[in-house]
Amino acid sequence: MVESYFSRLRCMVAGQHHQVWRRYLYQYANHAAWLEDHRQGSG
Repeated sequence: MVESYFSRLRCMVAGQHHQVWRRYLYQYANHAAWLEDHRQGSG
């Protein structure tokens, strides 16, 4: 589960946020956590 979260966080940063600021890193992580919590299965 943790590996999945960090994998999604890395993909989100690479795909959406082309520049990451250290002072906002907690906001990126919170957003990734929210997306992980609200994911729906494919079926």
